[in-house]
Amino acid sequence: MDLGLGFDDSDFERKEKITAGTKTSYNAKVCNPLWFETEGEVDPDKYTLQLKYSADYHFHQGNYETAAMKYEQLLELIPMSNMPMRQDVQESLCRSYTKLGRHKDSTDIAFTMVEQMRREDDARQRQSLLLLSQACKAAQDWTGCICALEELASRQSQYAPFWLELGRAYLHCFKDRGDSLQHLPQIVTCFVRARILLASVLHTVGKVAREKSETIICKIDAELQELDASQKVIDQAKEATRSDIEYTAPADDEEDSASANKTQVFNSDAFRKRWFSWTDKLDKT
Repeated sequence: MDLGLGFDDSDFERKEKITAGTKTSYNAKVCNPLWFETEGEVDPDKYTLQLKYSADYHFHQGNYETAAMKYEQLLELIPMSNMPMRQDVQESLCRSYTKLGRHKDSTDIAFTMVEQMRREDDARQRQSLLLLSQACKAAQDWTGCICALEELASRQSQYAPFWLELGRAYLHCFKDRGDSLQHLPQIVTCFVRARILLASVLHTVGKVAREKSETIICKIDAELQELDASQKVIDQAKEATRSDIEYTAPADDEEDSASANKTQVFNSDAFRKRWFSWTDKLDKT
């Protein structure tokens, strides 16, 4: 008995007809070029967004004075509860001040952000420390730069750029104080560690990243030569660093970072004892 459960060809035919070339509306919003720079009445609900776009535009155009003024206005409008946007604007204002040569203002903002981010997650803490190191470097405040970089290196001891920048900051600081020779092994350690970390991942990265790392390694070799350090010191630094890297896994960095989040305290003396204690065994004669 036929129950009529079969399908006819007509069941699969498409009933609707689509006319070629017919335009349909997706309610797309069209923005005119530099819409955020237009004068006239502004929607109060969109004023903050418009001001942010305008500030960023002027920053990237090199109009740092105008950008700084707009970022300052933004900080007065953004509520304290909107921490992500406030952090973004504070960073941009700090960079604007740096470009303008207002180094005290830029470092003040950076120091304030570091303290504010102590209560936030590790990523935001690292970002604020990185900003502080850059602001202090531009201001040639090598002591402040070192403090930030030491903490960054302690949080991510497997990240070569932190060690390279720390070694350079040490060099500037100790030269200014006239005791660079006394701290030469400390500087060498930073350069050697950065070099070994970069070389250790050359076979795991793509061509572009490998060529970039090889260029940095060549620069490190040149900087080591300029230090006029003895080959004995360099060899001992390599031996101590390789031994340390073998026993320091990335997981250790995560544990140290988690611990830093809990205690929110960084001790520079403990950092130097941890990473430079091998220099105590050097022949002082």
